[in-house]
Amino acid sequence: MSKAKISLVEAIQSAEQSQGGVALEAGIDDDSFKPEYEVTILREDRQYDVRVDAVSGAIIDSREDIDD
Repeated sequence: MSKAKISLVEAIQSAEQSQGGVALEAGIDDDSFKPEYEVTILREDRQYDVRVDAVSGAIIDSREDIDD
């Protein structure tokens, strides 16, 4: 993650703000070809997975985490 320009804390703050919820867990997404963080957000009893670009801090993707 040497290419990351934002910290994990900043990624969590960005994800919480974008979803209007509270982070449950967060970490580095090491399956990606680009540096990014994955943050799980809880909002209204639903969980959302938010991917945050570790270089720009932009939200890459956000989706509800639905267990089958």
